Amino acid sequence: MATDIVCTRNGARIADEIWISGCLGSSSVGLCLLQTGHGDLFPELVKSHLDPVPQIGLGGVLAKTGLVTSMMDSSDGIATDLAHICTESSCGAVVYGGLLPISAMVKEAAVLTGQNPLQQALLGGEDYGLVFTVKAGQGKGLARRIKADIGLDISLIGVIDSGQGVRLSAGDTMTDISFQGYEHK
Repeated sequence: MATDIVCTRNGARIADEIWISGCLGSSSVGLCLLQTGHGDLFPELVKSHLDPVPQIGLGGVLAKTGLVTSMMDSSDGIATDLAHICTESSCGAVVYGGLLPISAMVKEAAVLTGQNPLQQALLGGEDYGLVFTVKAGQGKGLARRIKADIGLDISLIGVIDSGQGVRLSAGDTMTDISFQGYEHK
């Protein structure tokens, strides 16, 4: 009898790397396109919003590697979902704005609809990618393995630290972004 490996939110440890699957902001910008009447210009982004594809298979593959210390989907935006991991793991996180995987299409469509692409990527949610932490120094090898085995890209976006909450590092500034995405009440 096969046993599924469960990867929870409470296993992140200081110095773990923070990774994300897929590109950020596609769904939230797709919604903005629909709301502003520009949906026909970027049908791929509208599809991302209307028909998200949860990455369940990837989650199983990541959990089985033994390298992932915590994981959850990014349905509420990285700022909120990563804050949940930090709260349950009793740690903090630094996200590097320059590392966030934001496609050129998302950037172009965000500007067209009057949105900030970085804000949409951090706070927008509904992308249904996975945000997960990986043991320090193991992420690059894991990324190569995932690409070779199942053809998906994962991106390093930050690091777990001993601080509080989720902080965005952009240039010389550090800004607390904890729980600024969608929050279920």
